[in-house]
Amino acid sequence: MAPETKVKENDKKSIPQRSDIAAKDKWDVSCIYKDDKAWEADYNKAQEIIKEASKFSGKLTESAEILYECLETQTKLELICDNLFQYAKLNQDLDNRESKFQAKTDQAAMLGSMAGAAFSYVEPELLKVDDKQLQKLADSFPQKDIYDIYIKELIRSRQHIRSAEVEELLAQSAMIARGPGTIFTLLDDADLKYPSIKDENGEEVQLTKQRFQKFMESPDQRIRRDAHNGFNSVYAEHINSISATLSAAVNGDIFYSRARKYKSCLDMALDANNIPVSVYHSLIKTTEDNLAGFHKWIGLRKKVLKLEKIYPYDIYNPLFPE
Repeated sequence: MAPETKVKENDKKSIPQRSDIAAKDKWDVSCIYKDDKAWEADYNKAQEIIKEASKFSGKLTESAEILYECLETQTKLELICDNLFQYAKLNQDLDNRESKFQAKTDQAAMLGSMAGAAFSYVEPELLKVDDKQLQKLADSFPQKDIYDIYIKELIRSRQHIRSAEVEELLAQSAMIARGPGTIFTLLDDADLKYPSIKDENGEEVQLTKQRFQKFMESPDQRIRRDAHNGFNSVYAEHINSISATLSAAVNGDIFYSRARKYKSCLDMALDANNIPVSVYHSLIKTTEDNLAGFHKWIGLRKKVLKLEKIYPYDIYNPLFPE
């Protein structure tokens, strides 16, 4: 491999390409898969496991051994699918314009959806027996400390697990649910082009996400303002597309919360980690009841920075640069 070309730090006008960045400054995804061939090998292995998933169907409560083997197989498949997706997605994130890894990410996501559908019968089948019988099976596993939390969480979530047919459909819909996030990521990290502003030396510098953060820490309010307005103007120009993407994501959350019989999207989101809704509302109330300290801090910033009026772009720069 030819040595990577080092990016010149003083080259402010151009935006460095991934191919120009030293290998030591990039993610090392070889710790997941050595190369694309290894990825393909695991992809094929996952497909084979998916084909065999149905062999456990209808037998899960017959013995602890069968249930344990099923859960082990399912876990093995999930780990492979996770690795396949992370390798593809991290490579895509290196450059979202790279169609090769866009395709691999979609492949991995589709495989994950297929894997979920293949084992979608597991939880509905387990919940056909009562809690005591299910716990008794789990207590007889060859290794008792691996799936104990899974079984307890399954029992706790009983009312939100649907029939095998519905669970299969929900698993298959995962690819559709990815749509809004995928679209926004490609827009945000591949298609948007930020304008240029003048730096402290009066030189034109094209904004990037990294440079924007740096400019927000500038002691010069003019630079902070220009960077803030320039950066956000790009999103304002695409407000209708971004709003539609957000709306689609919200509708997806509403669909899943209703499909799983939750009172709201908030209930569904918090239930994943067994957090009561009251904790969320308590956090919001505590924050709102104690805003005085934040307002005092903002007032102090205004005074120290000697500003007549303080704006959102004035709250990131250090008060004492030295």
